[in-house]
Amino acid sequence: MVRKKHLWVFWIVAWSVSAQAQSVLCESATSLCGQIDSTLSLDHAFDLPNSEALQGDILGDNVRMVRFHTTDLIPNGQGVSVEVTGWSCEGDFQLRVYQPNTFNDCDALEYLPASDLLRASGDTTLVTEELYRNWDYILLISSDQVGCELNVKLTGRSMSIDACCAANIDYGDSTQVEVLGSDWMLGFDWVPEEYASMSGDRQATLAPYQTTTFFVTAYIEECAYQDAVLVAVGEPIVAPNAFTPNGDYENDTWEIKGLASFEAAVVEVFDRWGQLVYRSVSYPNPWNGNFRGRPAPEGTYFYVIHLNEPNADLPPRTGSVSIIR
Repeated sequence: MVRKKHLWVFWIVAWSVSAQAQSVLCESATSLCGQIDSTLSLDHAFDLPNSEALQGDILGDNVRMVRFHTTDLIPNGQGVSVEVTGWSCEGDFQLRVYQPNTFNDCDALEYLPASDLLRASGDTTLVTEELYRNWDYILLISSDQVGCELNVKLTGRSMSIDACCAANIDYGDSTQVEVLGSDWMLGFDWVPEEYASMSGDRQATLAPYQTTTFFVTAYIEECAYQDAVLVAVGEPIVAPNAFTPNGDYENDTWEIKGLASFEAAVVEVFDRWGQLVYRSVSYPNPWNGNFRGRPAPEGTYFYVIHLNEPNADLPPRTGSVSIIR
């Protein structure tokens, strides 16, 4: 029984390979990934095994066969959009999407229509029915015109991944993002990578020091897909715009919240003529409004705070602060 089973499997594989080898159209099929605009030539005869099963779907004997594989993203009722542009001939072309036999995608007798049959002579879009996740499909494009080219792009949820979701975090915090639609065993590539780390099969921890758009590339079959997710980071410090150094023990110093987290920070304050009136490294003692040992005049001053965060290139914080006595 074991030997017969092995012979049966061998016969199926051999028959599949033999059927495919008999078709130049199948051997020369183009594999497309989603979101990529590709130029195709209709330059092969329609010689699939059992091709007569699809004769009504084929316009002429100039054909291009396209293979594509859907991602693992839930379609949510959406089909794949086949966007066609740049038709180079005067006549018509015809296209349709099929679900083939998984073990032999060259046998036309096994093709199940997954879209309407569309005939056009210019830019157009064919939308399929909702397709299975992580599945193989065939697109056939044909024309009775010779030497024609067109551009094809596959779009939609089934040809995409999804990094979810955008987040707002406080400075120093992190957020979890899940990447759906790909084969997680093939891995993920993040940009910028220094603030991203995988914390699960599909989960990543993102911990930027400033508002950052992260780009992730994920993979399924032979295709790479990219998505982006925004992580907005709150201000690392809060600098009041006024204080009252009048000796009443209330709001007598310029207290900058959050600055204690930046040990190498440099605080500089200038008057309206650009003269430096105060400077401190790490800001151990908040400014009391004095300049050279004497109370600085009331008015508006301008500050520059260099955070000097060693792990991130944070821009200086600038603004104004008023002394009110």
